[in-house]
Amino acid sequence: MPSSSPQINVPQMSPDSDKKLLEVYLYEVGEEIQHSLSNGLRRAGFNLVCFSQHSELLEQVKRSRPIAVLLEIRSSSEINVQANLACHATLREMKIPTTLLSDADDMESRLRAARAGVKHYLIRPVDIALLTETLSSHVNTQEDEPYRVLIVDDDVLLAGLYKLTLKRAGFNVMTQENASDIIEVIRKFKPELIFMDVQMPDCSGPEAAAVIRQVPSFDVIPIVFLSCDTAFEMQLAALTRGGDDFLTKPINSTHMVVTATARAARARGLQQTQHRLRQTADELKHHQQTAEHEQTMAQGLMSRMIYSEDLDDETTQFWHQPASRFSGDLVAAVRDKSERLYLLHADAMGHGLPAALPLLPVSQIFYSMAKQGFTIGAIAATMNAQLRIQIPVGNFVACTLLSIDKINKSIEVWNGGSPDSLFINKKGDILKRFTSRHTSLGVQPAEDFSNATELYQWPETGHVALYSDGLMEACNREGVDFSIQLESAFSTPLVSNDSSRLQIVIDRLTKHLDGEFAHDDISIVVIRCDAE
Repeated sequence: MPSSSPQINVPQMSPDSDKKLLEVYLYEVGEEIQHSLSNGLRRAGFNLVCFSQHSELLEQVKRSRPIAVLLEIRSSSEINVQANLACHATLREMKIPTTLLSDADDMESRLRAARAGVKHYLIRPVDIALLTETLSSHVNTQEDEPYRVLIVDDDVLLAGLYKLTLKRAGFNVMTQENASDIIEVIRKFKPELIFMDVQMPDCSGPEAAAVIRQVPSFDVIPIVFLSCDTAFEMQLAALTRGGDDFLTKPINSTHMVVTATARAARARGLQQTQHRLRQTADELKHHQQTAEHEQTMAQGLMSRMIYSEDLDDETTQFWHQPASRFSGDLVAAVRDKSERLYLLHADAMGHGLPAALPLLPVSQIFYSMAKQGFTIGAIAATMNAQLRIQIPVGNFVACTLLSIDKINKSIEVWNGGSPDSLFINKKGDILKRFTSRHTSLGVQPAEDFSNATELYQWPETGHVALYSDGLMEACNREGVDFSIQLESAFSTPLVSNDSSRLQIVIDRLTKHLDGEFAHDDISIVVIRCDAE
C-alpha cells in the first residue's frame, strides 16, 4: 500500500496519565535536546528515549519499534553527519520514520539531506509544536487507508487495466465511463486523485475538470489527464481548464503508480492541512465567542455594580470614552440623607479589564460610606486600605472625591494623584484650582496615609470640572496632545444659560483629534454650582 501522512490528533496527556506513551528514540551527543523536549513531548503523549550511540539505538529498534527516531546533526562534524545519514539509511530500510534535528539551515546541508532521502528536517532549537505535529503524522501509519483514485475513461477495457495496476499497488480505485455525474461521484467516493481521459463523448475531460473546479472543496484534488494525443498545444489547453498533469497513452505501469503515489500523497497532505486549519479556525471562533460572552457578562456585572442613578442629577454632566471595552476610568455619584452630593472620579493604572477590576471595591466602598454620610477623607482612607490588600504592589488608582453642599455653597475635595479639578464661573474665570495633595490610592500604608481635605465656598454660580489624564494626553495625528488647549476649552465663556461647558470641551477635543483615536480612557465631569 502506498505510504501517506494522515492527520492524527494526539490527545494531550499529563506525565501521570495511565495511557501508554508512544516511544520516540533520540540520538544525541549531549543532553541539551533531551532536556528541552522531554516534558513537552510527554504532555503530547510521547516518551523520549535517548541514546548516545547509533549502534545502541539500532539494536533497541530491533527489539522495540518506536513511532519515530530523532537524529541530532552537528554540521561542524563531518563524522557526525555521515554517521547520522548512515543511521537514517538503515532506519529507512526498516521503514522507521526519521527526523533530523540540525543546527544548519543552509541550502547545501538541506540538499545533502534530501539526496539521502530525508523527508523531515527541523532546525534547532526545535519548535516543540512543529515537532509534535511531525511525530503525530507518523502515528499508526501502518493502518492508513489506501489512497483513493478515481479513473474516468470511456474505454472500459483500458480503465479496467489501469484499475488492476493501481489496486495491485495498494490503491482504492473506482472507475467511471463518463463524467455525466462527476460531482456526485466525487462527493460520495472522495477521491484523492482523478485520472481523466481527455476525449470522451458528451463531456470531455477538460470540460469535466472545469466543472470540478467550480466546487471550492474539490480544488485540492489533482486531475491528471490521459490521452493518445501528443500535441503540445492540446495538452497545454487541457491543463488550463483545471488539470495538474498529463500522461500520454500508452502509459507505463510504473509511471502510473509513481505518479499516483506522489499526487495522492500531496493531495492527502493538503486535505489534512485544510482540515487542521478549519479545526483551528473553529476553535478560535469558539474561544472568541466564549471570551465575548464572558466579557459581556463581566461588563454587565460591572456596570450594575458601578452605575448610579445620581449621575442623572440635573446639575451633573459627564462624558466617558473608554479606550477598550473595559474602562479604567470611573465616575460615580450618590446623595446622602441631607442631599449632599458625593462624587467619585477615579482613574486606575493601565487599560482594559486589569485596570477596571480595582474599581469594583472602590465603587462599593464609595456608595456604602457616602450614603451613610461619612466624610470624604474617611472614604479615601478606607479605599486606600482595601486596595493595599487587593491590588498588586506597584498598581494604584488616582482618585478625586468631592462633597458638594448646595445649602452652604461649599465644596470639600480630596485629590490623590488626579489632574487639577477646576471651579470656573460663567465668564470662564478659573476661581479655584484643586491640585493633587496626596499620592494615589493603594500606594501608602495606613500609618502614612493622609485624609486631609480642602474646603472651598463658591462666591458665584459656576461649574466644578474634573477630568482624567487621558484628556490631557489625547494626541492628534501630528503627535500634539490636548493639554495645551485644555484650560482654554474649559474657560470658554458661556453665552447663555443653555450653553454646555462639557459640550464645548468635547467639541474642542473632537476637532483636535480630527478622526484620530485616543489611546487612553477619557472621562470628564462638570457639575453646576448655583449661587442663588
